[in-house]
Amino acid sequence: MLLFASLVSFMFWLVEGSWKSFQRSHYERIDAIESFMRGKKGANETNNFQISKFWVKSYMSKYRKSLPELLIATHVFVPHGAFFVLLLLAYLLFR
Repeated sequence: MLLFASLVSFMFWLVEGSWKSFQRSHYERIDAIESFMRGKKGANETNNFQISKFWVKSYMSKYRKSLPELLIATHVFVPHGAFFVLLLLAYLLFR
């Protein structure tokens, strides 16, 4: 049961890290829109919408590779990664 619980925690940990990388991929477009709204000249493309274009560019160039970094970030590790480690240790100690 402990091994199963640790594997479930591991899967949630991976999902949480992936979701954070998806969220971070929106930051570039958010920054461009905020710059445009402040009237900053030379702001990145602010054509209508273009959310998908910016997301793909940002995700493929930066955040797709950042999953290991995100998995050890406190706000991602603490809920699921910590349970994974603790449950796996409990399984190894008490089997």
